[in-house]
Amino acid sequence: DEASGDTAKARASVDRVLDLLRYRPPKPPVDRWERLLKLPVEEYPLRRERGGGFSLVSWALGSKVRLALKENDVARARRGADEYLGATLGRLAEIERGAKPLEDVAGGAAPGSDEERAFLDWLKQLQGETTRDARREVAAGRGLLASIADHEAKSGNARAALRIYRFLLRYPAPEPERRSVEVREGDLSRAMEGRGETLPPREPAPSRPWD
Repeated sequence: DEASGDTAKARASVDRVLDLLRYRPPKPPVDRWERLLKLPVEEYPLRRERGGGFSLVSWALGSKVRLALKENDVARARRGADEYLGATLGRLAEIERGAKPLEDVAGGAAPGSDEERAFLDWLKQLQGETTRDARREVAAGRGLLASIADHEAKSGNARAALRIYRFLLRYPAPEPERRSVEVREGDLSRAMEGRGETLPPREPAPSRPWD
């Protein structure tokens, strides 16, 4: 439906997926932007096959943001980005709280055979991969913010776009993602200066992408 341009049907399909998954919107944490800034830099791509049902949730929430932008509803897109971060940060917190020491899994006993040691090594690797993938789910929210900024720039809301770009540049990000945002921020700044507009100061950088 999205590919055909029927965004209303696409939205209904996405909502149906979320209903089937029994998804309930979380309350976005008040420190969501700070927590996004503190995420360690990790490379893409996100390996969604290990995320199971939650990867469908994050895909659906991201789709809601993209559909809102197609319908030129920036306010809904911003709410969607908030919801995406709330859901993915909540998922990450659940995984981190539930990560038990591997000694507990083994009942406190040291592995007594090569087979047991290999199994515990595999569990340790899987545990680390699950946590990293949950972080990547959160970090993918950067792309949603960049999409909103691009839409704002194309719609003539240069200051709103510039604020989001500069927010995204506050923290480390994998290349070429960071370079792409730097180029867009620079192009927009020069265009604004060429129109005689006063640029907002670079420092301090925005602590939030919008109010």
